[in-house]
Amino acid sequence: MEGGNSKLVEMVTTDSIFLDKRGGGLYPQWLIQGFKDVVEDCALIDMNLVGYPFTWERGYGTDKWVEVRLDRALATEEFLNLFRGAKLSNIEVTTSDHCPILLDPGDYVAGPVPDTYRLVSAVHASVQKE
Repeated sequence: MEGGNSKLVEMVTTDSIFLDKRGGGLYPQWLIQGFKDVVEDCALIDMNLVGYPFTWERGYGTDKWVEVRLDRALATEEFLNLFRGAKLSNIEVTTSDHCPILLDPGDYVAGPVPDTYRLVSAVHASVQKE
């Protein structure tokens, strides 16, 4: 991964899926493996969620309280290279059992950053010829 994206995203692993849930029963292994296989086959990257780590809850205030990160954004490496400042934020609300997530694309990078030294050298050479 290029640039600062290595801190922004992480590959989906079985361990990260287990960490995305607090309370309740375990996910079936076949379900976790199926999700992981699809993500890997499509070369997708799970964007880290900024803010509270869970996006859904049930049973708050009881011994059956469950919190889960149900909502996520998966992106290609190409997308993350074009939108290097992209971040995914959890917007906490108290009126719903779901928290909305917001994808801020950050700055768009139109192409490779020009090599300033070569550009200055080319301009200098053309001025020298005149």
